[in-house]
Amino acid sequence: MKRDKIVGSSVTVPATHFTSDAVVRRREAVCAETVCRVSLNGAPVAALIATAQQLRELGAGFVITEGLARTVHTVDVQDDRIAVTGDAAEPGEAVQETSGGPSFMGGTLPGATSPITITTGDVFRVITEIVSELWQNTGGAHCSVLFSQGTIVARSSDVGRHNTVDKVIGHAILNGI
Repeated sequence: MKRDKIVGSSVTVPATHFTSDAVVRRREAVCAETVCRVSLNGAPVAALIATAQQLRELGAGFVITEGLARTVHTVDVQDDRIAVTGDAAEPGEAVQETSGGPSFMGGTLPGATSPITITTGDVFRVITEIVSELWQNTGGAHCSVLFSQGTIVARSSDVGRHNTVDKVIGHAILNGI
């Protein structure tokens, strides 16, 4: 899998480091954040703080993972605006927002089962892919990967860990995975 496109994902700012021996002033790379406004079928649904890469994927993944849409037809990004069109979820299908994040109506989620297995070697290979260039440059980014049939098919770095998950899910949605 090719490496992340991180141009514009970080900025360099003045920083002060304190040690037991000295105070050192130098410049450090930090993650760049932007406020992205997401709409679904023309209606505003969220303002997200994110790293401004993979915004199409972020919009697609966000409306699906939040239960706002069942399908995504198009995603158009203009500056900080992410316009998603798709089949909106019916009111009873949506999740409700709580102080701790989304919570499915009706309480707890049912347990999940899967016939999918993964080898120990695959686990270690996936873990090495989670170390992103943005994280290496700043120490302030999260990363998620999507692993399917022995291959890393999507990678995302972002200032928000939930955004990385939405971005890899959005990649899958937009690419029919």
